Amino acid sequence: MKRWKLVTQISVIFTIVTVIISLVFVLIFEFGFQRVYSKEIIYELTIYSQEVVNKVKENDRFVPNEYIGITIYKWKQDPETGEYYVDLNPYYTTPVVDDFFMNVDLKDYIKELALDETIDPLEVKKKIGNKTYNVRGVKYKPETANGFYVLAFTDDRYVKAQNEDFTQTLRFTTLTLIVLGNITLLLWSRLVVGRISYLEDEISLLVKTNYERPIDTSGRDEISSLAKSVEKMRVEILEHEQIKREIMQNISHDFKTPISVIKTYAEAIQDGITDESEIGVIIKQADTLNHKVVQLLQLNKINYLTNDQNIEEVFVKEIIKNIVNKNKYKFDKEFVLDLDNSTYLAIPDSLEIAIGNIIDNAMRYAKTKIVIVLQNKKLTIYNDGEQINEEFIEKIFKPYEKGHKGEFGLGMSITQQTLAFFNLSISVKNVRKGVMFVIEPI
Repeated sequence: MKRWKLVTQISVIFTIVTVIISLVFVLIFEFGFQRVYSKEIIYELTIYSQEVVNKVKENDRFVPNEYIGITIYKWKQDPETGEYYVDLNPYYTTPVVDDFFMNVDLKDYIKELALDETIDPLEVKKKIGNKTYNVRGVKYKPETANGFYVLAFTDDRYVKAQNEDFTQTLRFTTLTLIVLGNITLLLWSRLVVGRISYLEDEISLLVKTNYERPIDTSGRDEISSLAKSVEKMRVEILEHEQIKREIMQNISHDFKTPISVIKTYAEAIQDGITDESEIGVIIKQADTLNHKVVQLLQLNKINYLTNDQNIEEVFVKEIIKNIVNKNKYKFDKEFVLDLDNSTYLAIPDSLEIAIGNIIDNAMRYAKTKIVIVLQNKKLTIYNDGEQINEEFIEKIFKPYEKGHKGEFGLGMSITQQTLAFFNLSISVKNVRKGVMFVIEPI
C-alpha cells in the first residue's frame, strides 16, 4: 500500500482536527449557549413589553420586533352594570402575531392570560405542541376604562436565528481556517520536507563520495540536530577508516620485520654463514610475530562480542590475581595489591585480556613497583615509571599510537573497546612519581 507524502499527512491531520474542534464548538453551543439565550429572551420580552406600555400611554408608535409578538387588550365598562371587563378583541397586534396564532391553542391561551387579573406582572413559560413559548404580560390601570394589557410572547425562533447565525459564522470561519491553514502548512512543510529531502540525498551520497563531502548543519531545530548527528557520524566513519588504514599499514610493517629477520637467519644457518646458536633470534622474532597475531585476533573478537555470550558477575580480584601469578616470575619488580570483592558484569576471558594489557603496559615502564587497588568497583593500576606526555594522553587508546619511549600498539585500543562493551570506562592520568590507569562503571 502506497503511503501518503508527509505534506499530505500533515494537511489531512490539520483538516480533521479543525473539523473536530468546530463540531465540539457546535455541541457546546447547542447544550450550553441555549441557556444563555433563554435568559436573554426573557430579558428582551421584559424590555420590549415595557417599551410598548410606555409608547401606548403616550399614544406613540413603537417599532415591531420580528421575533416578538405583541397583543394589546383594553378594558371596557359595561354600560348597564358599570363593571369593567377585558375586550377579547385585541386593540392592537403586531404583524408577527398572525404567524404565532397559526397555533390555535396558543391564541386561546393568550386570551386566558388576558382574563387573568391575579398575576401582575406576568411571566410564564408554556409548552404547546412541540414548541415552548415565553410570555411576558404587563397591566396598565386595570381599575379604569382606559386600562389595558400588553402581552408579549415568542417561541424559540430567536434562539434558532442566533444558532443559525453562529453556525453560519462557524462554517465560514472553519472553511477559512482550513484553507489558510493548509496554505500555510503547505508552504511550511515544503520548506521542512525540502530540508529532509536534502538530508536524505546527502546521506545517500555518503558512500559514493567516500564520506568526504560535509553536510550542512545550519539551523537550530530538530532537523538541524539530525543533520549534526549525521555529520558527526560521517566524521567518525572517516576517522575509523583512517584508523583502519593506519592499522593495515602498521600490521604490514610489524609482520614484515620479524618475517624478514626469521628468513634472513634461517637462510644464514642453512648456508653455513652462522651456526645454530643464532636460532634464539628466530625464536624471539617468532614470539613477537605470535604476539601480534594474538592481538589481531583479540581486536577482531571485540566485533563479535554480544550480550548473548556468558556475561556474568566476575570477581575482579580473581582476574587480577591470575594475571599477577602469570607474570610474577618474569617481572623483577614488586606487585602491591589491595583488592576488595567488587564485581563487574563481563565475560571473564575478555575482561582478563583487557586488564592484562594494562598491567603488561605498566610492567614495561615501572621502575620499582606496580600498585593495584580495587575499592567499591573502582580499579586503579599505578606504576612508578616516567610520566606520559600530556599531548599523548588523549591519543593513548588509539590503535598503533606510539609514545616517545615505544609502542602502545593495539593493546590499549583492545582494552578500551572491550571495557566499553561491558559499560566500563578507562582513563589515564599522570600522578606524583608515576602514571595511573582508572577503570570504573560508566
